[in-house]
Amino acid sequence: MNIPTIIISVLISGLVIAIVIKEIKNRKSGKTSCSCGMSCETCGLCKK
Repeated sequence: MNIPTIIISVLISGLVIAIVIKEIKNRKSGKTSCSCGMSCETCGLCKK
C-alpha cells in the first residue's frame, strides 16, 4: 500500500464512523429519518 491509499482509507473510515455516531445520537434523542411526519400508525416504513 502506498501513502495516498492509506490516507484515503482513513478519511473514508472516519466519515463512516461519524455518520454512524450521528445516527446513534439522533435515535437516542428521538429523531428519526422516517418521512411520514411522525404519524407512524399510517406509515409502512415505521416499525411501531
